[in-house]
Amino acid sequence: MATNNQLNVGLSGQSGSGAFAGSVSPSFTTPSLGIASATSINKVALTAPATGSTLTIADGKTLTVNNTLTFSGTDSAAVNFGAGGTVAYGSASLTWSGVSGTSQAAAVNNGYIIQNAGQTTVTLPLTAAIGDRVSVAGLGAAGWILAANTGQTIKLGSSTTSSGGSLTSSNLYDQIEVICVVANTTWATRFAFSAGLTIA
Repeated sequence: MATNNQLNVGLSGQSGSGAFAGSVSPSFTTPSLGIASATSINKVALTAPATGSTLTIADGKTLTVNNTLTFSGTDSAAVNFGAGGTVAYGSASLTWSGVSGTSQAAAVNNGYIIQNAGQTTVTLPLTAAIGDRVSVAGLGAAGWILAANTGQTIKLGSSTTSSGGSLTSSNLYDQIEVICVVANTTWATRFAFSAGLTIA
């Protein structure tokens, strides 16, 4: 039976040094693979793209991922991170739902279409992070009230509601969107379509 060394001598175009590698569980030391195909490396599963992709990590840098993440967006877009701190993000769009009753506890980053013929109260969330939003769109004949919880205020231009105060629509199709500007306590009006809101 031929030894590894005897096989190495007979291999045409041999490069590198060391023992001949078989097809099952070979061990390589600093090989240059060139264009290679693999489905897994060091227990990391790889999915081959249809035509080709590029992963670039700058020399001396480390990429650490601690959770399952999905990145999507527009080609050639870039995100630049400053030194330290935490990156906060919010939903690009709101989740909308109809309100058939006369009261609704709002959730952050949600919008509500008022459908009841009676005046409907939408109460802001008790907890909210900076940048969280709530939107209300009128459809019911009696309009809506956007109410703050005790300890919360809503700003409309230069005016501010009382603690636990409210903004009340004046017409059927009035709309408003507010954004949290101080975590849990202060909301500011991003836009309001109305002939005049009542501030309380």
